[in-house]
Amino acid sequence: MIAEVPINIEELNALLDEAIDFTYKFYNNINNVVGMSIMVENAVVFGNKYRSTYPEIDRELSKAEFQYLNGEYTKALKTAISCIETLFPDDADEKIMRNV
Repeated sequence: MIAEVPINIEELNALLDEAIDFTYKFYNNINNVVGMSIMVENAVVFGNKYRSTYPEIDRELSKAEFQYLNGEYTKALKTAISCIETLFPDDADEKIMRNV
Protein backbone atom coordinates (compact mmCIF):
# COMPACT_ATOMS: atom_id res chain seq x y z
CA MET A 1 0.00 0.00 0.00
CA ILE A 2 2.75 2.48 0.86
CA ALA A 3 4.70 1.33 -2.19
CA GLU A 4 1.84 2.53 -4.40
CA VAL A 5 2.30 5.82 -6.13
CA PRO A 6 0.38 7.91 -5.31
CA ILE A 7 -0.32 6.70 -1.76
CA ASN A 8 -3.98 5.90 -1.13
CA ILE A 9 -4.65 8.28 1.77
CA GLU A 10 -8.15 6.96 2.49
CA GLU A 11 -6.89 3.40 2.83
CA LEU A 12 -3.96 4.56 4.93
CA ASN A 13 -6.28 6.54 7.25
CA ALA A 14 -8.59 3.52 7.64
CA LEU A 15 -5.59 1.37 8.58
CA LEU A 16 -4.41 4.03 11.02
CA ASP A 17 -7.87 4.23 12.66
CA GLU A 18 -7.90 0.45 13.04
CA ALA A 19 -4.43 0.52 14.62
CA ILE A 20 -5.50 3.25 17.06
CA ASP A 21 -8.62 1.28 18.07
CA PHE A 22 -6.51 -1.84 18.60
CA THR A 23 -3.99 0.10 20.71
CA TYR A 24 -6.73 1.53 22.96
CA LYS A 25 -8.36 -1.88 23.40
CA PHE A 26 -4.98 -3.41 24.23
CA TYR A 27 -4.22 -0.63 26.72
CA ASN A 28 -7.60 -1.05 28.43
CA ASN A 29 -7.17 -4.82 28.68
CA ILE A 30 -3.71 -4.46 30.20
CA ASN A 31 -4.98 -1.81 32.59
CA ASN A 32 -7.81 -4.13 33.70
CA VAL A 33 -5.41 -7.03 34.26
CA VAL A 34 -3.09 -4.87 36.35
CA GLY A 35 -6.02 -3.57 38.41
CA MET A 36 -7.33 -7.09 38.94
CA SER A 37 -3.92 -8.37 40.03
CA ILE A 38 -3.60 -5.51 42.53
CA MET A 39 -7.01 -6.37 43.99
CA VAL A 40 -6.00 -10.03 44.35
CA GLU A 41 -2.75 -9.07 46.07
CA ASN A 42 -4.59 -6.77 48.49
CA ALA A 43 -7.13 -9.47 49.34
CA VAL A 44 -4.42 -12.07 49.97
CA VAL A 45 -2.36 -9.65 52.08
CA PHE A 46 -5.42 -8.88 54.20
CA GLY A 47 -6.28 -12.58 54.54
CA ASN A 48 -2.73 -13.44 55.60
CA LYS A 49 -3.55 -12.04 59.05
CA TYR A 50 -5.94 -14.94 59.61
CA ARG A 51 -3.97 -17.79 58.02
CA SER A 52 -2.42 -19.13 61.18
CA THR A 53 -5.72 -19.09 63.08
CA TYR A 54 -8.04 -20.56 60.45
CA PRO A 55 -6.82 -23.55 58.39
CA GLU A 56 -9.63 -23.09 55.87
CA ILE A 57 -8.51 -19.51 55.23
CA ASP A 58 -4.97 -20.76 54.71
CA ARG A 59 -6.15 -23.40 52.26
CA GLU A 60 -8.37 -21.02 50.27
CA LEU A 61 -5.73 -18.28 50.11
CA SER A 62 -3.18 -20.82 48.91
CA LYS A 63 -5.66 -21.81 46.22
CA ALA A 64 -6.12 -18.14 45.29
CA GLU A 65 -2.35 -17.66 45.10
CA PHE A 66 -2.04 -20.69 42.82
CA GLN A 67 -4.78 -19.33 40.56
CA TYR A 68 -3.06 -15.94 40.54
CA LEU A 69 0.25 -17.46 39.53
CA ASN A 70 -1.53 -19.28 36.69
CA GLY A 71 -2.93 -15.98 35.41
CA GLU A 72 -6.50 -16.70 36.51
CA TYR A 73 -6.94 -13.31 38.16
CA THR A 74 -10.74 -13.21 38.21
CA LYS A 75 -10.93 -16.68 39.71
CA ALA A 76 -8.22 -15.82 42.24
CA LEU A 77 -10.06 -12.67 43.31
CA LYS A 78 -13.34 -14.53 43.75
CA THR A 79 -11.60 -17.23 45.79
CA ALA A 80 -9.76 -14.75 48.03
CA ILE A 81 -12.81 -12.57 48.66
CA SER A 82 -15.14 -15.49 49.29
CA CYS A 83 -12.76 -16.93 51.88
CA ILE A 84 -12.51 -13.54 53.62
CA GLU A 85 -16.30 -13.27 53.53
CA THR A 86 -16.49 -16.36 55.74
CA LEU A 87 -14.92 -14.20 58.48
CA PHE A 88 -16.58 -10.90 57.58
CA PRO A 89 -19.84 -11.70 55.75
CA ASP A 90 -21.11 -8.15 55.36
CA ASP A 91 -18.04 -6.01 54.87
CA ALA A 92 -15.15 -8.04 53.45
CA ASP A 93 -14.56 -5.61 50.56
CA GLU A 94 -14.59 -2.63 52.91
CA LYS A 95 -12.10 -4.23 55.29
CA ILE A 96 -9.75 -5.14 52.44
CA MET A 97 -9.87 -1.59 51.06
CA ARG A 98 -9.33 -0.10 54.50
CA ASN A 99 -6.25 -2.30 54.86
CA VAL A 100 -4.68 -1.02 51.62
